[in-house]
Amino acid sequence: MRKINILFISVLITSTVIVITSTNWMGMWAGLEVNLMAFIPLIKTKKMQSSTSMMLYFLVQSLGSLMFMFSVTASHLTTDPSGSTDSITNTVLTLSMMTKLGAAPMHAWLPETMKNMRWFSSGTLMTWQKLAPMWVTSHILTDSKMATIAVLASVITGAIGGINQTSLMKILAYSSISHLGWMLSLMYWSNTWKLYLMVYSVMIIALCFTFSHLNIYFLPQMVTNLTYGSKMITSIHLMSLGGLPPFLGFLPKWMAISTLVENNMIVITIIMCVMSLITLFYYIRMVSPILMLNPSIKKTNLSPQSPMIMPTVFMTVALPVFLVLQ
Repeated sequence: MRKINILFISVLITSTVIVITSTNWMGMWAGLEVNLMAFIPLIKTKKMQSSTSMMLYFLVQSLGSLMFMFSVTASHLTTDPSGSTDSITNTVLTLSMMTKLGAAPMHAWLPETMKNMRWFSSGTLMTWQKLAPMWVTSHILTDSKMATIAVLASVITGAIGGINQTSLMKILAYSSISHLGWMLSLMYWSNTWKLYLMVYSVMIIALCFTFSHLNIYFLPQMVTNLTYGSKMITSIHLMSLGGLPPFLGFLPKWMAISTLVENNMIVITIIMCVMSLITLFYYIRMVSPILMLNPSIKKTNLSPQSPMIMPTVFMTVALPVFLVLQ
């Protein structure tokens, strides 16, 4: 990793800490802006297409910041003596964070940005870059209708959008949108979204590291470029991300389902479970040819000493151990 990237990563971490520790809107806005400017250089690659991703990311995040500042300014002008804020202002404030997160229906930029990025940048965008906007959202998501719309729109878009994709970047982008819907449900109804984000980050980082190590970007490469051991590791990562029991990815979804049922959100729970099954379908569609086809070309392998072995074992046994402890 280049020294300049280490500098930008340090600024990225610092800016997120600024957002989390801020006690006023201006401090949060400043942290988000520094975060934006620190992440853009990490998107750049030698390919010309990366410039498109950089510009698209900058424009969308700038729009989100503009909406955020507009709503914060308006809230100071429309706050009544009791301290309550106008509902329209609060809606715009929430939409600004939904735009930054890539939640549906403000999601179109996320797959288009990710398709030209490296795995390191994509993994960072799907994990660490969610933390600051999610933290701000946790303080402003108070409208049940807004929360319900954001949750359902995200899980439906994430499920349907990834079905016909062959680019792994786009598949993971739509998967990220779907998982974001589950996180938002936990944020509004129980505020345990941080655990979901942590588990999701572990799965995404492991998967992105695997794909980066194997230099894989499209589905056909997963069939031709892997040995059997590498296919097994990749399949476990994908099944875990899809939320299939008994892998680790089922744990946060189980938490969300339990929380929603306890709050009598039965219809929302059913819709989310159905959409999760659709998401799991295209993960199974990815895994099936990997394990069933056995082409003669086998170029890349993960050795037994690979750093991805331990995360794979962890994803396999974490949920059964948790059930035993319960």
